[in-house]
Amino acid sequence: MTDTGAPAPATVEDARQRVEQTRAELTETLEIVTDKLDVKKQAKAKLRDVGQSIPPPVRHGIDATAQTVRPAVNSALSTARSRRGPTLLAVAAVVLLLVAIRRWHRS
Repeated sequence: MTDTGAPAPATVEDARQRVEQTRAELTETLEIVTDKLDVKKQAKAKLRDVGQSIPPPVRHGIDATAQTVRPAVNSALSTARSRRGPTLLAVAAVVLLLVAIRRWHRS
C-alpha cells in the first residue's frame, strides 16, 4: 500500500469513509478519462460545436443535400449488406486469380 502521508484512520468508520471517498474520487477520475477516450462522443461534440458556427444558408444547403442523398446511401448500404457473401466470394476469387497470374509470370 502506498503511503499518502495521511494519518491512519482512528476508527473502522473513519477507514470506511476514507475508502468511500477514495472510491468516489477514482470513479470521477475514470469518468473523466473515459470521456476523453470516447472518440465518438468527442466527434459528436466537435460536430455540434462546428454546426453552431455554420451560417443558416449553408446549413440549409447541407440539410437539403443530406435529405436528397440519404435514400440512395441507405439503399446502397442495404444492397451491400444483403450481398455480403457473394461480394466477398467474388473479391476472394479475384485476389486468388491475381496471385495465380503473378506466380505464373514469375515461373
